[in-house]
Amino acid sequence: MEPPKLRAFVEVVRQGGFSKAVRFVFATQSTVSKAVKQLEHKIGVPPT
Repeated sequence: MEPPKLRAFVEVVRQGGFSKAVRFVFATQSTVSKAVKQLEHKIGVPPT
């Protein structure tokens, strides 16, 4: 797993949401959302 994707996921959890997390990973909300979605796919989380 790539560290930037893991960092995005960790910040979403830490900050309690995507909107707040983007300030800590210096990325857009869509970029953070895509990173988390890719991680979910990689570990086998069923799509919602």
